[in-house]
Amino acid sequence: MIRLILSSLAIAGALGLPATLHAEKKTPRIAENRPPRNAENKPPRIAEKETPRTTISSTMTLKVTDRNKAADTLIEEAEKTGGYFSSRDDDQVVLKVPVARADAFIAKIEPLGKIIDRTFNAEDVGTRLTELRTRLSSREQVFHRYFAVLNTAGQNSIVEVESQMTQLVQEIEGLKGSIGMLEHQLQLAEIIVRFEFRDRRPPARDGSSSFAWLNTVNLADLFEEFSHAK
Repeated sequence: MIRLILSSLAIAGALGLPATLHAEKKTPRIAENRPPRNAENKPPRIAEKETPRTTISSTMTLKVTDRNKAADTLIEEAEKTGGYFSSRDDDQVVLKVPVARADAFIAKIEPLGKIIDRTFNAEDVGTRLTELRTRLSSREQVFHRYFAVLNTAGQNSIVEVESQMTQLVQEIEGLKGSIGMLEHQLQLAEIIVRFEFRDRRPPARDGSSSFAWLNTVNLADLFEEFSHAK
């Protein structure tokens, strides 16, 4: 039984919860609901109102003469803004830049080549984020109640309670991960730049054509037949 209780304490500690079975008995609750002094004179909290609710993403197709050089430049500029690149290959580079600096960063893309296509997407995830936070709070409260049950539970009950607590730990960690991912997306705009090769070489003067089918035709015979047809 002692081993099971210690295991439950370890679970609570991993979640950052109070690691004591008798916290409720020792902690006075006399002034728990008492409002703080001069509460009516304090300015309202506006942190939640200022929290961004919209994720930003943009995709561009850029014609360039040197893809590697363009990608290197974009990554360097992204890092200057406090961002980074999340992936890169021969065809595209995916960048993350602070939302507040996204417009300035995009303005630096245009001189690198010719933009032939661009899309912009803004998604409001505020409702989803609120729901996840509410679920997290609810599951943590359930965990606290299970933890309190250990004060009076018998050995058989402790095994069942510990099993339920283990499942709650998995749910809580999953919710924290989802919340963290959304909060990260709200802070950084995702910008995808796809590359197309831009051939700026002058036309070759060796008699060949950029049309492959035309290179298969005997132009000398064709001109001769055309002359006789006149």
